[in-house]
Amino acid sequence: MSASDTPLVAARRARLKAWIRDQHAGSRKDFVAAAAARGVQLNPTEVSNLQTGQKSFGEKKAAELESAAGMPTGYLVAALDDPAMMSHAARLDAEIIRAAILLAKRALRLAHDQDLVIERDPEVFAQALLTAMAQRERMEATRRDEPGSGDGKARPVGSAARAPKDGTVTESAARRPRKRA
Repeated sequence: MSASDTPLVAARRARLKAWIRDQHAGSRKDFVAAAAARGVQLNPTEVSNLQTGQKSFGEKKAAELESAAGMPTGYLVAALDDPAMMSHAARLDAEIIRAAILLAKRALRLAHDQDLVIERDPEVFAQALLTAMAQRERMEATRRDEPGSGDGKARPVGSAARAPKDGTVTESAARRPRKRA
């Protein structure tokens, strides 16, 4: 970490280190190889310099790494207090594990009653797990963005939802178009 890092940049560096540790057993070489398998060539020295603070780590570079590594969108870019970006281990639950198992079984073309042996295909299960987590993140983001999502914020549904200038609205007035003066 560089002494001049902002808290967000310091968090990016920490998240990148954690991703490499958790997803690639701490191997930068494996991280770069996984990106290459996705069709993205990364410079191992640049990745090292991003981790150690010898290279600037802006939002554009963070977004490029997220895409190259298959990280959830916003993992390196989002604000520190964004709960959607907490560690993967903290978000794992039985529902995600079941979804990942089903995805892995589909990928391996296993019948519903056949057992998935994770030791045989750990990469398939790991990818299925990331996919299941990303699906949940998208679903939660959609819920947060929907009107009436329970976040306590009122959102207009359409032009009929706007109150007239005098502030009174009846049910029938909300359904008919307002006349312009």
